[in-house]
Amino acid sequence: FLCKIYLKYRSMVLTSFIHIFYNLIMFLGFSISSEYNKYVLILDVETYNDIKYAVPYDISGIIIDNSTGDIIYMFCLLDIDIFTNSSYQNNIYFKDKLPCYYADIRDKRYKDVDFQFLSKRRLAETLNDIIIKYNISVIVGYNISFDYKSINRLYDNINKDIKNLKKNYKYYNIDYKTIDNTIVNKFKGTNCFDLMQCCLLLLINNKLLRLQYYLYTIKHQLFTDSGKFLSFTEDTIYKCFVDARHTEQHQGFKDCLDENKLLDRFVKQEINRDYFNNISFYLNEIVSRGNYTENGVLSIKRALKELKDNDLIDKDYTIETADFIYK
Repeated sequence: FLCKIYLKYRSMVLTSFIHIFYNLIMFLGFSISSEYNKYVLILDVETYNDIKYAVPYDISGIIIDNSTGDIIYMFCLLDIDIFTNSSYQNNIYFKDKLPCYYADIRDKRYKDVDFQFLSKRRLAETLNDIIIKYNISVIVGYNISFDYKSINRLYDNINKDIKNLKKNYKYYNIDYKTIDNTIVNKFKGTNCFDLMQCCLLLLINNKLLRLQYYLYTIKHQLFTDSGKFLSFTEDTIYKCFVDARHTEQHQGFKDCLDENKLLDRFVKQEINRDYFNNISFYLNEIVSRGNYTENGVLSIKRALKELKDNDLIDKDYTIETADFIYK
C-alpha cells in the first residue's frame, strides 16, 4: 500500500550528504524497487505507568508485504514481569484484559500469532531481531507516535538501569564487565506512518466523508471528555467507516488486526479514488492541535454548522436540548 502513495521522510536534523540524498529518495516516493521497502510493520502497544511515563508491557505487530498486502508474520511480545507480579498490575490501563491473553493462548483462537513472554531486555532484543530480519523502515499505526515514544522509552529505561548498575559496581570495586552491555536500539531508526493523521486528511479533503463522520459522531454522542470536540479514536473511525459493531479490544495483536482492516477497507479504498490524487501523505507527522480548536475539523461547533448548512439536521438542533434528528 505504501508503494502506491507519495511519502516524504522528514528529519528534524540533516547533518550529512547521506541524509540529504536519502531525503530526496523518500520525496520521490516508496516506489523504488528494493528489499529496503519490502515489508512494513503495523504496530500497537499496551502500556502501564512507570512513575509518570507510559511503558509497554505488550508490543504486538503484523508484518505486511508492501506490494501485496499479505500478512507475513504476527507477534505478541509480553513483559513477563507484568503478568507474574501483581504489584505492577495496578498501574495498567486495561488490567482486566490480562486474563484474556491466557484464554487466547489456551483456546488457540489466534494460531498464527507468535506469543512470547519475555523479560524486558529480551523483549527489546526480540523486537530488534524482527526489525533486522524484515528490514523494517516504516511502522504503521493509529496515533503511532504514542507507540513509538513508549517503545523507545523501554529501551532507554533498560540502558539507564544497566549504566547505573555498572556505576555502582565500579563504586564498590566489583568487576562491572560481568554485567550485560547496553542494547542498541534498532527500533529508533524506523519512520512512522500515522493512520490517525491519514484518516484526518481524508476527512479534511472530502466533504462527503466528513459529513458522514459528523453525522455518526453527533448521532451517537461520541465526544471528548471536554465536550467540545468529536471523538477521533481508532474505535470511533472503525465504527463509522468499517463496522458499527466494532469494540476496541485493548490487546495489542487484536488492535493490530483492526488497524490492518481499517487500512485495507477504508484508507486504501479512499486514497485510490480520483479526487485524492493530489493529496500528499507524509511520514513522521502527527495530528495537529489546530484540529482541536473552535473552528477545527474536530470541533462540535463546526460539525453542527456544516450539518445544518447542508440541510442534514434541523436548524434548531442542539446537543443539549434535542434528540438527534435526521433531516
